[in-house]
Amino acid sequence: MATIPPPEGEDPVMPEATPKAPSPLSFPDFRYFWLARFTAVMATIAMVVVIGYQLYDTARTDYGMSIKEASFQLGLLGLFQFVPLAILTPVAGWAADRFERRSVAIFSNLIDLLIAATLGWFTWHDQLTLPLLFTLAALHGVARVFSGPAMSAIAPNIVPPAVLPRAIAMSSIAWQSASVIGPAAGGLIYAAHPGAVYVFSAILLAISAFTLSRVRRVQPPHPAEREGRYGKEDGGSSRRPPKSAAIRCARWSTVCASCGSSVSCSGRSRSTCSPCCSQARPRCSRCSRAIYCTPDPKAPD
Repeated sequence: MATIPPPEGEDPVMPEATPKAPSPLSFPDFRYFWLARFTAVMATIAMVVVIGYQLYDTARTDYGMSIKEASFQLGLLGLFQFVPLAILTPVAGWAADRFERRSVAIFSNLIDLLIAATLGWFTWHDQLTLPLLFTLAALHGVARVFSGPAMSAIAPNIVPPAVLPRAIAMSSIAWQSASVIGPAAGGLIYAAHPGAVYVFSAILLAISAFTLSRVRRVQPPHPAEREGRYGKEDGGSSRRPPKSAAIRCARWSTVCASCGSSVSCSGRSRSTCSPCCSQARPRCSRCSRAIYCTPDPKAPD
């Protein structure tokens, strides 16, 4: 493909290099979040594996069941853990969207911590029963249902838009690595002492709750941002946003997702509290990439 030379007497203009986005781990909030997610997933997955083994062992030794009967009990355990996931997933998403997400995740971790402590106490005193294991496994499933969406929704709120893709990738790394390490660590600790694995999980969940408490508060989105519009003619609610929301809408700034430079954007609609331009999405003057709308930190509440 032929190139067009520049006019005589003019030097060729090279495009500016796009600055590399910083690492998500350079932000303290994300470091706390990453550690919280890693420890929580590691603890919960280790508990899932050990609960299944204990139920099978209890059915065989204490209840005298055959291999077939004990295997059926193990299948029922999976059902008890799946039913909360199937029923409460919409409720968990609703809670993460309408309540402070950090608090939802901390509360879920503390519930899991109590379950781990209860299982550890009964295991240590050799008083486990099948009804107890089924009940605590179901409660463990409930805690996991609420923890997942709340934890996943925190990352996009604690890093700049330019760092978000790498932050999501690192959050997935935390989940995947903990999912692999958790069962292995749980099995090794269980071999040393059956009750020690629950002490290990309780400590990890306590660390997760503490590190999440160090992350800045992540407020739920304004109802207008969830609905996206107002007015019955648009298919939305007929309720108008408060004045403060309309003022904040007029103070949205735009930030380039590639180079992070701020660009002014005109044509905002004051009739909605939505971070979307009423005109075509503007372009960054430095790299010509599309820019995202973000709340202006200098705007008054």
